[in-house]
Amino acid sequence: MNELTTIAVLGDKPLEGRLRQAFPGFTVVGAKLADQISTLLAAGSVGLFATRVRGDGAAGATLLRQMARETVAWRVPAVFLAPSSAAAFRALGPMIAEPTVGVAYREDEVREVMNLLRRRAGQAPVRTGRTAEAPAVHSDLDGHPLIADTTGFLRNPDSGRLDARRIADFYGEPLKKFADKLGVTPPAVSQTPDSPKYQGLLGYFEKVARIAPLLENKASFGGWVKTPNRELKGETPLDLLWGGPARAQRMVDAVEDVLVGQPD
Repeated sequence: MNELTTIAVLGDKPLEGRLRQAFPGFTVVGAKLADQISTLLAAGSVGLFATRVRGDGAAGATLLRQMARETVAWRVPAVFLAPSSAAAFRALGPMIAEPTVGVAYREDEVREVMNLLRRRAGQAPVRTGRTAEAPAVHSDLDGHPLIADTTGFLRNPDSGRLDARRIADFYGEPLKKFADKLGVTPPAVSQTPDSPKYQGLLGYFEKVARIAPLLENKASFGGWVKTPNRELKGETPLDLLWGGPARAQRMVDAVEDVLVGQPD
């Protein structure tokens, strides 16, 4: 499951409001119909599902079990707010034992229950309202005007900061992949692609793009970053860039060696 900061809430306006307060920076999507939630789940657009267990009889229990089954199928943590354990069991039946299904008895317990479910699934706890920031990238060529100018087109002309949309386009990578790595929603990146919080990750991509003038054209760069490289032990440049700060820095260092004429 992608680390999306989107919470889908079924049929409960007060709960939507409570979750917006509890999860600043998250997108809380409310839906009146279960089919709307099903569509979001199928699209991979939901990181958490939440709803309230009510005394709606057999029909209500059938709907809740259906939603529980769907979230289990898509491996989306689902938190059901219930007035008691007995009410939760009556509503969810055997689905209550699924590892991605949890029960909270107060609205302020939702975050704790959600993170418990994510740990069960081997996923990192959600960073509430915070962007995953990469350490600053290091390069000895940062002060070289000729080198720095080669990647000016990757920056927002108004702010001067690196722009995720421009970098995604140049690398031929989906913007959604950057959003997932940053721990935010795709709409958040699309609306503010040059956010200061994104500069750490984007810096690695900018510094690797400095090799572009040595290649024939943009198409050549797109092929190069996706081609296994013997100097990288059979990995592609993109493998390293997406592999975390240490591996991305290794890729930056390799490009820098080429630019100064000192390949390993």
